Amino acid sequence: MSELSLQLVAGSGMLPGGTLGGAWLTLAQDAGPAVPAALGLPLAGLGMLLLAGYVLSLQRPEVPPTRRRLRTASGVLMMILMGLLGFASSVVPTHDRRLMVLSWLVVVIVLGVVVLLACVDIVLTLGDALRARGAQRREIAQELRRGRTAAQRADGRAAGEASGQGADA
Repeated sequence: MSELSLQLVAGSGMLPGGTLGGAWLTLAQDAGPAVPAALGLPLAGLGMLLLAGYVLSLQRPEVPPTRRRLRTASGVLMMILMGLLGFASSVVPTHDRRLMVLSWLVVVIVLGVVVLLACVDIVLTLGDALRARGAQRREIAQELRRGRTAAQRADGRAAGEASGQGADA
């Protein structure tokens, strides 16, 4: 298990990096990753399984093809992201700063791509909704015109019948 330790460095007044100072405190983990591998890796695996189920559920024919492709790509990227999160938090030791920064940088970049794909999906969904709304409005307007035309014909017949009956009397 990793154990947190508080280290007091005192001495010549020089801090690491050659800066001046008195005593300084560092909070460092002696060894190991930020999250125990026994916890982080199974959680990442469970997340990957859930995402795989989601990606498989997208393959139904009622999902529009453009959205299906986009959401499948983002689902696969999220599965990759889960693996990267498991690696960065449960495998990379905290004392290896270069590997730590590199692994978390990759996590942030992949997360940014997932967010970008989500934004594209939002734009496509809004476009589909606006097109459907426009089609619905055109259909309602057409029904109203048909109703007015039928009402005008009925009024014309009623007026013609009324004027015909008045001439007979």
